[in-house]
Amino acid sequence: MSSTANPVVRIGSGRVLGRHDGPVTVFEGIPYAAAPVGELLFEAPRPAPAWDGVRDCTKPGPWVPQGVSIASPDPLESSLAEDNECLNLNVTTPDVGGSGLPVMVWIHPSAFQAGSNSEPRFATTAALARRGVVVVAVNYRLGAPGFAEIAGAPSNRGLRDQIAALRWVQDNIRAFGGDPDNVTLFGSSAGGLSCALLFASPAATGLFHRAIPQSPGPVVVADPDEARLAARTWATRVGAEPQAAALAAVSRKDIIGSQLAAILEFMQHPDPQRWGAATIRAGFGVVPFIPVLDEQILPQRPVDAAASRAAHGVTLLLGQSTSEVEPIAATIAPPATTPVENPTLARALTLIGANDPAVIEVFARNRPTADAQRLFYAIAAEYLARTPYIALAENYAAAGGTVFLNEFAWASPTLGVAGHSAELPFLFETYDVFQTMGLLGDDIPTQLTEDMQRAWISFATHGDPGWAPVTTAHPTPVKIFDAATNPVLPTPRPEELAAVRTSTTPATRG
Repeated sequence: MSSTANPVVRIGSGRVLGRHDGPVTVFEGIPYAAAPVGELLFEAPRPAPAWDGVRDCTKPGPWVPQGVSIASPDPLESSLAEDNECLNLNVTTPDVGGSGLPVMVWIHPSAFQAGSNSEPRFATTAALARRGVVVVAVNYRLGAPGFAEIAGAPSNRGLRDQIAALRWVQDNIRAFGGDPDNVTLFGSSAGGLSCALLFASPAATGLFHRAIPQSPGPVVVADPDEARLAARTWATRVGAEPQAAALAAVSRKDIIGSQLAAILEFMQHPDPQRWGAATIRAGFGVVPFIPVLDEQILPQRPVDAAASRAAHGVTLLLGQSTSEVEPIAATIAPPATTPVENPTLARALTLIGANDPAVIEVFARNRPTADAQRLFYAIAAEYLARTPYIALAENYAAAGGTVFLNEFAWASPTLGVAGHSAELPFLFETYDVFQTMGLLGDDIPTQLTEDMQRAWISFATHGDPGWAPVTTAHPTPVKIFDAATNPVLPTPRPEELAAVRTSTTPATRG
């Protein structure tokens, strides 16, 4: 390491220059894999080339190719450059000269279609690092380059990127004070699902020791045949066959432009004949390119893999928000104030495989004043998020694995609900970003930040967030983060959970 003014560390591929940010040191844009240039855009990640001299890692690295985000258009435009070194990661450490610090690897959200490790909502990981952990934030391929199922290309390229980043952590994190034998994954939404899928993946065995899948939606996994159908529907927009060789000749701008058009079509006209009924259910009607079952990376969904994965000793902290699918399923939800008897409720529930009259009766009885939109959100959250993740937790506990449950229940005053990924501003202390987006009010319950960060750090450090794990007894304990008393309660809403579990509709798979 160099002087305090210019922190430099040596990693396997060369020396990197970081910068101080108060009590922590930050290194940004470190390549963990080669730039996916040309035909490599649809190939498995390859090792990052070495460099001479000192690489400046004091500014955010490039984003992966994409065309839609909440951020400014500048990084989106630069992400389309053909030589984009987008497979990079950021490291924030409280002690660059230290050793043995717990490591937390952040996998960002945004539906596998957008986002970055330097996106403003969670760009600063200093809030967690200053509590004594090394935080690594990862970029990975998104959309069609990351997940479209095309001939001649490996499946789940985005997940393969994440695995390559975890291997980089094993090889290099000691240089930043981290302990490669104490690595915790954490993520929300697509990042949370990534954590759950890597937990289930034999290809990721031994690369991490704990995982925090928050708001994971563990049914968001495609069947191979339907994934190929979705890829063909997209590829026709660029006049190419869904084959790696043909798509390698297409410019990134055309790849991303056609991808955006395909996503818009998927959202507006979710036709099972063009996209696949299971993909529509799994992707909430908004996400056509998602992880897919395959032999190497994801032979089983997490709930089915739980029993066999228990032997590997990964400890889980699974969580969701109370109103989990708001607002991500807004495009298929009935309009607000729609009467429950209106056929739009049945049509929306059919799209996600949840149109069971017996289930609707239970939810409607528990919400006598709810309109069709509110009922849809409640039923969809149970089918697509809570029921599968509780099944995963119980299967894992029954096999001898250790798993804890939490629910984020603090309702934003601007939204009136605890919606999807609502915990993010409290984990990262990025309140101003969420306030600008209209997702957070002025009265911030900062004690909630303290409580959640303490739980996450304790879990990453010792494997214990501070409450009891799931056992084979029922009901299971769930930590409720409500910004009031944060109680540990028996399974919330047991009648609704039971109704969905006895339903025969297909979305109950984990």
